[in-house]
Amino acid sequence: MAAKARNAWWPEHADRMKPGPWLRTADYLDGAFKSCWGDVEIVDDPVLRPGLVAFRATVTKRGDSMTPSSKHSEGTDWTGVDVEYDGDHDYQAEGSEGWYGGSFIYPGSSPWPAGWVIPMQMHGNVGSSSPVVALAIEGQRLLLYRRGAGHSGKLVAVPAMRKDTRFDYRFFARWSRTDGRARTDFEVRQDGGSWRLVSSDTKPNMFAASGGRAARPYVQAGCYASAGNQDGEFAVIHLAVAQRFESRELLEQTVWGAPIPPDEKPPPPPPPDPVPPPSTDPCAAIKAELSAKDTELAAALIGKGVAESERDAALARLAAIRSDVASETQRHGAAIAQALED
Repeated sequence: MAAKARNAWWPEHADRMKPGPWLRTADYLDGAFKSCWGDVEIVDDPVLRPGLVAFRATVTKRGDSMTPSSKHSEGTDWTGVDVEYDGDHDYQAEGSEGWYGGSFIYPGSSPWPAGWVIPMQMHGNVGSSSPVVALAIEGQRLLLYRRGAGHSGKLVAVPAMRKDTRFDYRFFARWSRTDGRARTDFEVRQDGGSWRLVSSDTKPNMFAASGGRAARPYVQAGCYASAGNQDGEFAVIHLAVAQRFESRELLEQTVWGAPIPPDEKPPPPPPPDPVPPPSTDPCAAIKAELSAKDTELAAALIGKGVAESERDAALARLAAIRSDVASETQRHGAAIAQALED
């Protein structure tokens, strides 16, 4: 039976994650990720917004020695189960989709790598597959790797990176091993600037697993440094990692605080015409009745086929009479009003 997990983002429980070396406890892992390893710690500066914390991952090279020896300091499977899957945690339903994203900083204390440093990669967790989506720092460039069943590619995401600068990424994925059915739209921005579309393709973004099923891609985020780098301490600070959101707007609002556009609603109806104030003319009712009689008379003349010129002349004479009557009623208005009341 397919299952669907909550939409969540790291760190969900920032109030429980205190700065210092990473403590691998169930309490800390809850709402963060499935597992982590290497040289990692929680920091409170820099952070994405006040009140949150960040995840700093470091790999150090000294000669032929790498610390950790695996060259990986990462958290894996961030926010736990993040997608619909077809029966158990290891496999993903063909055609499932969602929005993903995050923010990281490459600190000024780290040298530009002679080899590469990978801040984020998405693997299939059955067998040993290459990442289907990955970001890599090579020199001063940020590159996007795209792989899947039967294809691979590398694209320049940011031609000239800057240290101590926030890098945001977001992408939409429809997961599939089928060319034309899959979709990956990947965007990046630097220091809160405009989003830049790096890749929009329909190439496969999953690998086959046992029994012809699809391996479930999952996020590893941290610092993975190559042995080809020069000596130095390579670090990446992750401010947020988000998986499997239902819409771009919800992803942006949750991670970066961008407002969700309001639903389009029809404009409200115009206000009703204002009610005229009560007339102070004591003969207003008489005048209104005479005006109505004029209208009835005009309609009757038209119905009897009276020529237009004769009709207009008759109405003009009637209007003159009405005017004389109105003048007289105005002059004697108070007396007439009193008589009507009596």
